[in-house]
Amino acid sequence: MSVCASLQELAIETWGHMEYQLIHGYRPPDERAFTDHHMVELARRHYPAVQAKLFTNSDEASTGADVELWFRSRSRLVGTLVQAKKLDPRSAYAGLARTVGARAGARRQIDLLVD
Repeated sequence: MSVCASLQELAIETWGHMEYQLIHGYRPPDERAFTDHHMVELARRHYPAVQAKLFTNSDEASTGADVELWFRSRSRLVGTLVQAKKLDPRSAYAGLARTVGARAGARRQIDLLVD
């Protein structure tokens, strides 16, 4: 199975979990739980071609990312920072201007990712 196919499968699984939780009266799904599970599952399925480092809240405040993903081929290694977002029931995300860090030094999360 390709990495792309795994990501598609995990996305379908996520929507199924979210729908089940909402329909059956569970609390709203936690974004971090999904992110951690899916990134570890992606790395598990495709190791050593995919490796993931899950960031703490402190790491996220300094990097703007939830996860550092590394993709390896025979001759290359490519790293990327990932900031996972949970869409609202309208399949939208209103928090692109979200800030992280202490109030005085807070920065927009998207700016940290780009820097």
